[in-house]
Amino acid sequence: MADDVPQSPMLQGGSAGSSGRPKRSGSTKSRRAREPKAALQPEDLPGDQQDKQPGGDADVGSSVGILTEEEPEDLYTINLRRLFICRVALSDVTWDSWSEDNELALDRFIEGASIPLMVVYLDPMTGLRVENGMPSQAVDQLAYFIRSSGAPIMPETFETVVHCGTLRCGSGGGGATEGLLRLLNGVHAPLVALSTVLPKNIKNIYSANMHRFLSGLTDSRFKIAGNTVLYIPMEALQRSPEEASKDKELIQRLEIVLIHWTRQFNDVLGAQHLVEMGDSAGPLEEITFWRSRCADLTGISLQLQKPGVRHIQSILRLSKSSYLQPFSKLAQEIQDGSQQAESNLRFLSLLKQPCEELVQLQPGQVAPKLQHIADLIRIIWDNSPHYNTRDRLTALFHKMSNEMIRLCCRSLSLDRMFQGHVASSKQNLRDCIECCVAWKDIYLQAARIHHRSVVPRRRVNFSDISTADEAEEMLTEFMKGKV
Repeated sequence: MADDVPQSPMLQGGSAGSSGRPKRSGSTKSRRAREPKAALQPEDLPGDQQDKQPGGDADVGSSVGILTEEEPEDLYTINLRRLFICRVALSDVTWDSWSEDNELALDRFIEGASIPLMVVYLDPMTGLRVENGMPSQAVDQLAYFIRSSGAPIMPETFETVVHCGTLRCGSGGGGATEGLLRLLNGVHAPLVALSTVLPKNIKNIYSANMHRFLSGLTDSRFKIAGNTVLYIPMEALQRSPEEASKDKELIQRLEIVLIHWTRQFNDVLGAQHLVEMGDSAGPLEEITFWRSRCADLTGISLQLQKPGVRHIQSILRLSKSSYLQPFSKLAQEIQDGSQQAESNLRFLSLLKQPCEELVQLQPGQVAPKLQHIADLIRIIWDNSPHYNTRDRLTALFHKMSNEMIRLCCRSLSLDRMFQGHVASSKQNLRDCIECCVAWKDIYLQAARIHHRSVVPRRRVNFSDISTADEAEEMLTEFMKGKV
């Protein structure tokens, strides 16, 4: 039977019998039964008393026979424990983490048909804990085992009578939010959708609130990773569009979901305006934004092609829902935006390598690199079908000016000046001024070429160069000692 049990890292390196841990029976009763039997072994008695024992050889043989019969029961219990231990996927928990008290608590859950829940977690003060209720304090990770009501637990029925899983709390991958979402989508929502026991009015009210909650939970979970994911209610997929469109209660619940999808689309389409309002971003941040936006919009476009989303749209189309037209309009904008984001990312990627090299340089090494970057911006303006607007090109030059200011500020150190490194600090200031002046000259030259070769309606606004002027004035005054 042990060969059929899944192995875990804490159980590798030998079987239960060779793990170095003493074997114990699965219950207090069997442990008590084994103690007097060990006292009746004939080899433990003086030689002259062995033949005087009541029952003689027959009693000894009977005692040995009882021990032989108990051994399979002990192995059975150990293997049943292993089914649980293998499924405790907690960090820093090994076989040695399981104390005798932990195993006794596990045995009580196995034998107690009236105990519905067991949780396993790691306490920072006392170590591994096995309890039949939720911990009173907050824990980072927790394994849970839920028994079907009153069902006995055996190896043959383990998969059907025990539901188990792990909840984790952390910021990296969604943590507890991810675990809750997985539990609700995988267990709770299907039970509600397929239930034939709940009264219809209660099921309708409960389902509407459940869809509203799961829509928000799904959105919150995936926003952590910068993605937009549409929640698809399972009950919408159980009936054909023609049949479902006649159920007014179902239509209202699906409209709740559609309204949330519409709100998600508005948030995504409005994110571009927010990033364009930023004053301190550089060209590398612009590239990162369009890469993230491209991935997000492409992901949404793919979701719009999923059978579940199309099925819900078909149901609402047949029911003549008034919420479908605004959603469809935004869905088309999302698909168009996905193509624009992909195009913008492709052209802006031309700036990635030279800008990455730029941020590694000292101010005195920057000037020879600036003309190449200005030429690449001009190539983007001439060839990009979506990024060649006046506002975007003007903003891109401002982002380059921001990068120049950051580069100069990073090279200046007041601590070094006050520590007596006067000559090197003055040279750094001169390099910073020359760097900003070079960028300003390249900027103005690009403006003159641009205005001579472009019709007025397509001109980029090169007249606003306050960023370069402010940088030059700041560094000049700093060098004169006025700042």
